[in-house]
Amino acid sequence: MNYWLDVFTDKSWREFLDAGSAISGFSKRMANTVGKINIGDILLCYMKKHCCWFAALKVTSKAFYDDKNLIWSDDIYPCRIKVRPIIILARDNRIPLGDTLSELKLFKPVQSKDIRAKGLVLRPAPKRLSKEDGEYLIRQLEVRFSSTYALEKQADNKTSIRYHDKIKGLLAEIGELEGLMPNTEYERFDVIWRKRREGSVPSHVFEVHISGEIYKELTKLKNANTNWNSKVFYVTPENQVGAVQKCITESFTEIQNKVKIIACEHVEQWHHIAKRNKEIVDTFGLYD
Repeated sequence: MNYWLDVFTDKSWREFLDAGSAISGFSKRMANTVGKINIGDILLCYMKKHCCWFAALKVTSKAFYDDKNLIWSDDIYPCRIKVRPIIILARDNRIPLGDTLSELKLFKPVQSKDIRAKGLVLRPAPKRLSKEDGEYLIRQLEVRFSSTYALEKQADNKTSIRYHDKIKGLLAEIGELEGLMPNTEYERFDVIWRKRREGSVPSHVFEVHISGEIYKELTKLKNANTNWNSKVFYVTPENQVGAVQKCITESFTEIQNKVKIIACEHVEQWHHIAKRNKEIVDTFGLYD
């Protein structure tokens, strides 16, 4: 197993998640390097601008070329590999680059103490990391992820329930803003949307998972897709996306290309945008 550097921006990471967290892409000029990445290798993810380490992805396919299916808006990134997230840190728990400079062999040749000069070493990606650097970074990510998970388990259950209800309410309101008929706790599903016609079945089904057992919600989504051919969505905090994706890949392969994972943080952004869009439409009477 080898370790590789993968670099994202806020925007490209969000687009990666929105596309199902299943494919990482690189520029055409990096084709030879991408071709050396093997199944089982680990991509260690670095966030530009924020200068931090924040995720680890496990490679699940050999490299392939795809310039037809668009995932990212800034570039096509046609040299691709399939991946599965194994660790994703919450935004406020990511590892600053400065905390790792003295430990990583990658930066030893750089004499300058300027962190921006150090950051140039991280371009371009992918770049193979030494075994020592890879093992060090994965350990640091695991420690951060484990501590976050432990804190979540110790959190007041009432807080989780309130946040769960908040996200459900936002999803229901988004459905209303989109001109659909939303319901919460419809046949034990957290949120469903239906088209505004008599006898319509749920077109969209959402299960919101803040803490606890992952399998239960996935089983419900599987049934919704089978019974109603609904579009199904698993909504969970960003730092749990990797665990959910792993569960889907290992135990729910029949719906792995159908269920979409949405971070709770993205639901909050989505609601803000949908609400603002409706205000603009109403103000100017665009559809009157």
